[in-house]
Amino acid sequence: MNRRGAVRRPTSSILVAAVTVTLGLGAMTATQADAIPAVGCGSITVNHTRYSVRAHVLSCRLARQWSIAFLARNSVPAGYDCQRFSPKVTRVRFLCDNPATVTRIDGPLGFSASR
Repeated sequence: MNRRGAVRRPTSSILVAAVTVTLGLGAMTATQADAIPAVGCGSITVNHTRYSVRAHVLSCRLARQWSIAFLARNSVPAGYDCQRFSPKVTRVRFLCDNPATVTRIDGPLGFSASR
């Protein structure tokens, strides 16, 4: 809005930039469509609580071992970044991803556990 309260129309260069950004984002999501989905690895019990474990481009054996270590001792595997989530917001308790593998075609290495 200008000083008089009138709404200014965007110039053509702003519209061209917006269209370019939109097309660029569409191309980025199209290349990530090749990513494979996470695999269910069964359930584990930690401190009398059952969790369902999922692995993405990672063996279920490692995902289960690392999930137990993270839930029991807050132990994070080398090279991974983990986020905890509130049980009031979601069933997912944590999600761990390896940021060094973000550019992989099949998706980043990661694992998670939910109730």
